[in-house]
Amino acid sequence: MEHKTSIYTFIAGISVNFLSLGTGFVYGWSSPMLPKLNGQVDPEYNPLPSPATLEQQTWMTSLSSLGALCGPFLTAYISEEIGRKKTLLLFALPCIAAHVIIVFASSVEEFYVARLLMGLTVGCVYTVVPLYAAEISENHNRGLINLLMFFLYAIGHFAAVAIGPYVTVQHFSVYSLVPLVSFLIVFGFFSPETPYYFMLRNKPEEAEKSLKLLRGGGNIEKELKEIHEQVEHTKDMGLFRSCNSLFTSKHSIKALTWSLLLMSFQQLSGYIYVASYTQTIFDLAHISFPNEIAVILVFFIQIIFVLAAFLVIDRLPRRLLAVLSLSTTMILALSMGTYFYLLQRNVDLQAVSWLPMVLFVFYVASYNIGIGPIAYIIPGEIFDPHVKSIGITLVTVLAFGWQFFSTVLLPNFAEKYGNETPFWVFSASAFVSVFFIYGCLPETKGKSFLEIQSFLRAKTN
Repeated sequence: MEHKTSIYTFIAGISVNFLSLGTGFVYGWSSPMLPKLNGQVDPEYNPLPSPATLEQQTWMTSLSSLGALCGPFLTAYISEEIGRKKTLLLFALPCIAAHVIIVFASSVEEFYVARLLMGLTVGCVYTVVPLYAAEISENHNRGLINLLMFFLYAIGHFAAVAIGPYVTVQHFSVYSLVPLVSFLIVFGFFSPETPYYFMLRNKPEEAEKSLKLLRGGGNIEKELKEIHEQVEHTKDMGLFRSCNSLFTSKHSIKALTWSLLLMSFQQLSGYIYVASYTQTIFDLAHISFPNEIAVILVFFIQIIFVLAAFLVIDRLPRRLLAVLSLSTTMILALSMGTYFYLLQRNVDLQAVSWLPMVLFVFYVASYNIGIGPIAYIIPGEIFDPHVKSIGITLVTVLAFGWQFFSTVLLPNFAEKYGNETPFWVFSASAFVSVFFIYGCLPETKGKSFLEIQSFLRAKTN
């Protein structure tokens, strides 16, 4: 049977991810801005009284991850109290404030505050946007709607590395405000709260109104009944009881364990390390290509493969995509590690100096067509409604913990033990993850939330 996606569902999915577009600018900020702040590029336009030191640059990069660690704890509670939509609108404000601060900033401390505020918004995005997307989508398009987050993020990241080198720090922050202000207007005025939230709050009339808007009218009785059945036995549970259920219910424990392991393997695939230090790694690898252009090319390819993921995310099994993605990552990381191993031992690699750029292109591609989006999609599918916010919060916090590890500790790890070592760790992790996904993770493609929960309970019993 051919399923069609309502244009209203798609519009809601696009509008909420204007915030993800802004997140792409946050992640892409360091690469073009740090050379300006440390005086290497356009020192006459540096807003700081003296060039930023290496330690100051490290904190500017990592404070967004620390802010992101705080964001999920706040948004998990708030999204249950005031709703997914209001929470997203509220937490767009710290990022807006951060860019305004940078426009007028003249001290390192102001940049620290701004990056910390950006992290609060990032933490909200990766906690609440997947939840919102999962709750407005249908069984046949849930993967596609969730994938919009990665597509808009990829566009934002590409825009940051493409625009950043050619504008001042202040002008970059002005451009970064565009998707955030657009989000407040479009999402705020034209997108509804999720029907799941209204049903959890014992507001069936509001839930029906929301679902009718999302589906463009038509017969919604069957879907509304499924939502009602799913949340009926849990709608009155508070935060404490939700936490208690998450850690005492066997199938919730299993869902949490699977989600945490899946996110750990995603983070240990090495994408954040590669994305954060692309230009630095290219410098160390002595590639035969201008570094700035190579970085732009890598993240342009990322957009193409996120688009490719739209074609397969709801057509191929989630597990198959994840296994193929991680198997490819294993080979690419092993190859990159071997390249650095030979380079460290003064082997002449001039004839293949183009290889790191090619490996990075496929590295980014394999992540974005598989394990990247899937590690965020599956938790939104396998948690019970009453523990979903708490469960996704824990998964997101773990992700940002790994990101902090990747951006702060791995560079020192590489300096001490060799540039090849992180890539060999990524390769070994990908190898182990294939067996976990193939042997443990349930398939969720095309199944309703009710079917997934029934399967988990049956498997647990």
